Amino acid sequence: MKKVFVYGAGQVGVHAMVYVLNAKVAGAAEVVMYAPHNSKRVEGAIEDIQDAQAMTGQSSDWYFRATSDVRDMKGCDFVFFCAGKFPRPEEYAEAAQRGIDDRLLQAVQNIDILKQFCQEVAQFCPQAKIFIITNPVDVMTQIAREQLPQNEIYGLGCYLDTARFRRIMSELLAEKGLYIAPQNIKAWVLGHHCDTMFLHRASLPQIDYVTEELLAAAMERTKARGLQITRINQQAESKKINNGSYFAPAIMMANVMISCVTKTELLLPLNRYIGEEDNLPQMAGKSAQLLAKIKDGKVTPQTLPFTLTDIEAMQKSLAGQSKSRQALGI
Repeated sequence: MKKVFVYGAGQVGVHAMVYVLNAKVAGAAEVVMYAPHNSKRVEGAIEDIQDAQAMTGQSSDWYFRATSDVRDMKGCDFVFFCAGKFPRPEEYAEAAQRGIDDRLLQAVQNIDILKQFCQEVAQFCPQAKIFIITNPVDVMTQIAREQLPQNEIYGLGCYLDTARFRRIMSELLAEKGLYIAPQNIKAWVLGHHCDTMFLHRASLPQIDYVTEELLAAAMERTKARGLQITRINQQAESKKINNGSYFAPAIMMANVMISCVTKTELLLPLNRYIGEEDNLPQMAGKSAQLLAKIKDGKVTPQTLPFTLTDIEAMQKSLAGQSKSRQALGI
């Protein structure tokens, strides 16, 4: 039985557990939910979900348990890092004035948590495959690779951006009287999970209504979506620790988890090294969110055709990432 460790079992981790148990996929795995400060709350959620399963008549070979002991990471095959903190509202405003992306701002608080995590991986599961969800995901993924050069490490983020773009594009087309379901809009958002993300144009449908103006509007709304959700949540009278989005990131995490443990195939953008198969020789060895396939725990790069516009956008994204790290001194 494969073993999965969720490092930081907050809203994203707990909701991912619900989606996994409702997915009805054939497979068996032990999933350890690590929450050092609130493991009893996670334990209660697991019990609650098991009652819900009994009411729906479902059964599952996925075994979830909560822990506050990081040593339970020992022997894990896959680790999902989703621990972290969110900046205060005034910090977002200050960052905007300095031209710093809102997700990048989280690096100041989350890098120390990541470095501790890397030390623990090296001690307890040095061969584990790692998926980073905590923002700024691309910076965090790069730093994790520097700390753990022997591990396969991937960052998740543009998978969510792709889903957001497809939904927004579907809505904009519907306003023009053209109804296309989001899943039928074959487009990918690549680059980095920040303001330098870009639309892979070679995948776009050839429809008259798909104008440059419409694409630009859809991408601007896609880029702003995460912060928009955060600001809405911050207006609530009862504040949550996690003011960001977590339902959609949880599904993203659950889908990846399922593909790691089963033969369910998942095609998605994730932060990986740029290789020869990508036909981007001037960028080889660097990393960005590019298309890949996950099946039975194996991550396989997928080739996409790149136009000159795509290549320029990727170069801009890579340059922006480097510049951002320098600005924050990381």
